[in-house]
Amino acid sequence: MSKDWKENFNDFKCKVCNFPLILYEVQAKKDTTIFKAKCPAHGFGTIKIPTGVVSNFIPQITDQIFRCFTCGGSATLDQMVDKDVWKIIKVKCPIHGISKKYKYNYHVFSEVWAFKQKGISATKPIEKKIPIKEPPKEKKKTEREEIQFCRECGVKLKPDYLFCNKCGVKIIKVPIKKDAPKEQNFCGECGYPTDHKYKFCIRCGTKL
Repeated sequence: MSKDWKENFNDFKCKVCNFPLILYEVQAKKDTTIFKAKCPAHGFGTIKIPTGVVSNFIPQITDQIFRCFTCGGSATLDQMVDKDVWKIIKVKCPIHGISKKYKYNYHVFSEVWAFKQKGISATKPIEKKIPIKEPPKEKKKTEREEIQFCRECGVKLKPDYLFCNKCGVKIIKVPIKKDAPKEQNFCGECGYPTDHKYKFCIRCGTKL
């Protein structure tokens, strides 16, 4: 056996056609774990891997345990039973139905099953999902309503008023500057926008 255990990775494929083998039995001994495998086209074989490094092959093993015994295609778990130190399972192929019994060492299968439950497959590389931060939604800019005051009585008026609802005087519209600050001051006499620094209204001269 090669001293470099990574070379055994290729042993999970048929030496003739390079097809992924069906691993239908796994025996775990003290120093060596034995995999009984089958290629649908070229028959049966045995793979031996040092027991201490089996965990490194769990993704590949998981993918090749759940395969149809007849065609080697992907299959789903149909039955699972514990028997002594073994885990006995049957898988179901969409074409060939339920397989023969597959027999696995309990400890090896426990690792396989935990890996499978995480939804990880050797045939589908793990992709690290990076959360995408969506840019903050811009609030819709709404134009400020034109605030008007009656030039006679100083009451606050709505934008659509044509006459004062208190004294009845006709309203003179005074447009507000677009760059005007939010806290806008207005003359109490004529309603004209004023600066807080002003002492007198620049339109009607009323003391502020």
